[in-house]
Amino acid sequence: MQDVNNNPVSGATMYIVDTNNGNRSTYNREGHVVNNTADNQYLVQTDVNGNIPQQQILLAANVANSGASNGLNTGTYAWDYRGKNNDDSDLFDIHIWSYNHLYQIIPDAELKGVNGTSLTTKIFEDAGVSETNKSVVDAYTVIDDLDKLYDKAKSFKVDNVTTLGIANSFFTIVGDQLVLRPGWSIVIDQTATEVFSVDETEEIITVNASALRFGSKFSSIQATERISIANGSSIEFGYIDSTGTYKYVELINLTNTDLLVTDFVPSPENVLQENLDFTGTLKTLFESPSDASNTKVKLSRYGYSEWIEIVPENDLSFIREVELIPLPEWSGNQEELLYYTQKILQKSEALKNAFNNPVQPTLNVSNTVTANGSPASEENQQALLNILKRILSKVTNIREKMNH
Repeated sequence: MQDVNNNPVSGATMYIVDTNNGNRSTYNREGHVVNNTADNQYLVQTDVNGNIPQQQILLAANVANSGASNGLNTGTYAWDYRGKNNDDSDLFDIHIWSYNHLYQIIPDAELKGVNGTSLTTKIFEDAGVSETNKSVVDAYTVIDDLDKLYDKAKSFKVDNVTTLGIANSFFTIVGDQLVLRPGWSIVIDQTATEVFSVDETEEIITVNASALRFGSKFSSIQATERISIANGSSIEFGYIDSTGTYKYVELINLTNTDLLVTDFVPSPENVLQENLDFTGTLKTLFESPSDASNTKVKLSRYGYSEWIEIVPENDLSFIREVELIPLPEWSGNQEELLYYTQKILQKSEALKNAFNNPVQPTLNVSNTVTANGSPASEENQQALLNILKRILSKVTNIREKMNH
């Protein structure tokens, strides 16, 4: 077994199971009892050279029906063929699973010949795998993003090839979306005893994660059944399940910023999410309207330009790092406000001293402000507030003097 570059593939699993064509029966004649009614399964892995040692495959078994004794292969004696066609064509499907490669089937392999059958095949890389070292994946103690979820599911399948049916995977890939096998559900539970567990009866995958996030390769999941959380876990990716379509928005490194997510087609707009004066990385998950093409995200902050973006209709996870731009006119206004408030402070100080002291002292004002021509800043705003507080104090003092 080789990859597309002709390198041997080690650790790949070959699986063959014979076909029950309805002719099986325990052989019980001439004092011999041979029970071949069960399926024969052949499970073996390639060595470091990509080879599998020669295997003995049961092609057919002699059976005897109840009735009078007859000669071999006559009368009630017959053959139970194990191949797909229930005859001596001896055709079998060979299934191949490898962690770093796509599932492959060698259909209708003819397993006959005096010295057996020798087969050579190539298998193709699975581009969905992020961590190529399976032993690292097997050692995961938590699964915290969708890339790791895919890797862990693939590793589990390779170790349990008959789970889901031999040819089926837990996930198929459509772009950056994981599509869960129909009929299956996912539960995210940070108290789960196993990192990744599978309940085939209930068709539930349970994942141990406090927060399951979008990954570098995969940003969303689509499922026909439920995607749910338990015991305080959280979902940090967009998804589609049986309850609806949910979009995840993450906006990184905000400062005193207002967020508004709206469906802008109705009049008035329908508010989907709102957060005011938020600082930090904002994470929000909300149910998408039926027409997802009209979802708008708006960020606003006092003294800064607004940022607006329409969420792409097919994007279930919307992650942005936005730097709001200070408004230039606010910079000029702040400089003028600082100049005039300092002048007012000087006048109020002179009035105060006229009541208390005929000798006028020199007033020094020291503020930490941004340089001329710099954008509007919180330092300038704080300086303005400090000066205005001092003016208020001076004017209050003058009023008291005038009253007395």
